[in-house]
Formats: sequence, C-alpha cells, structure tokens
Amino acid sequence: MTNVARDLVSRQTKSTTTVYNALVEIGHATNAQIQARVQVDYPDISATTIHRITARLKDRGLIGCAPKSLNGSERYDANPSAHHHFMCTVCGDVCDLPNGESTHQAVENLRQLSADCALAGTLTLKGVCRDCNYKEESNHENNNL
Repeated sequence: MTNVARDLVSRQTKSTTTVYNALVEIGHATNAQIQARVQVDYPDISATTIHRITARLKDRGLIGCAPKSLNGSERYDANPSAHHHFMCTVCGDVCDLPNGESTHQAVENLRQLSADCALAGTLTLKGVCRDCNYKEESNHENNNL
C-alpha cells in the first residue's frame, strides 16, 4: 500500500476517494473539472463538498497546486512533489515538464543569471501547446486559400 493510499484510508470516505481518484485520472484540474468528472457517478455531489475535499487533501500534502486556470481558478495537481509545468496560453492545458537534465540546466542558467538572488519554488513556462499551434497553423492556411 502506498503512502497516499495509506493516508486516504486513515480518513477514507467514498467522496474523498472518488475526488482523489478523479484528480489522479485528470492529472491537473480545477474543482469544477473534478466535480464534472465525479458527477458522472455521483450526480448529487456539491461544489462545496469538492472544495472541502481538495482543500483537505492539499493541506495533508496528498495533492499539490498547479498553475491557476486561465480564468484564475485554483487548479490542483495529483503529483504533490515540487516540479515545473508548461501552460498553454490558448487552451489553458497544463502538463508537467520533464524532470530531466534540460530542465535542471535551464534552472541552473537562471541561477547563474541571478547570482545575487536566491531562487526558490517552481517554474511555469507559458506558450502555445502543439494542438493549439497546429489549429492556428491550419486556420492560417485555410484563410490563405
């Protein structure tokens, strides 16, 4: 049994487990997105219940925070460990950046540029994702016809 599973069992309710599993399935989600997923099986679950559960899971360190959505809503991350993200400025999707040498080198380059600064926390790189970029290119090509 994993530590996360053990912590869930210590105060397990059907709602808590369902909300946690929905977030794990989605990866990065707002309370509204979690609620939409959970309501497929539990149509009566309220936004307040979702909010309380995600707040409790976050406080207990079982989930983390991801970059806020484009409309400013809090977004949660199924991975509670500190890591970097990419966020699309068009669709708002978020993905984890690989925790590899290139990411570490980029952070180290920032540290060297800011020698007098103490860097802490994680980075969120913003840009246009592959899907949105492809749609933009397709629309541009169609408009030129």
